[in-house]
Amino acid sequence: MAKINGLTHCSFRTNHFDEMVHFYRDILELPHLFTLRNEDGSVWIEYLKIAPREFIELFNERYTGDNNWRNRAHQHICLMVEDIVEAARSLEAKGVMICHGPIMENPPYRIPYEIDHSRGKCNSYGFFVHDPEGNEIEFMQYTDESLQVVNDHD
Repeated sequence: MAKINGLTHCSFRTNHFDEMVHFYRDILELPHLFTLRNEDGSVWIEYLKIAPREFIELFNERYTGDNNWRNRAHQHICLMVEDIVEAARSLEAKGVMICHGPIMENPPYRIPYEIDHSRGKCNSYGFFVHDPEGNEIEFMQYTDESLQVVNDHD
């Protein structure tokens, strides 16, 4: 098999399409890249850019059932940032609730990030937020001691 050399996109179906586009485009400040349309001209997918050739796909397609961590296989996506405190403060200023850990930590405790920015078990800095559909998004800043860094020998 050919070598896999990246993750191109994460995609979400959404019951709250406009809110999701607003969150990813305006709150997380991901640039809008393009829109794919159905034959009738209605919006099918919005593409937002994370990094070069890495994207979020928002499908304007409803799903049924509950979208909670107990009812899905996927846990969260993780976005890398250069300054974890700046990222947290920026999101807090926009009214986004910052959680110290994932939702499965019962409950994920809320704390202003500047008070506690300790490293996780992997020696990286991180925090979690939730988009309008309840999907978890982790933000991570690597350190020189991050296990992701010290064990990556490519």
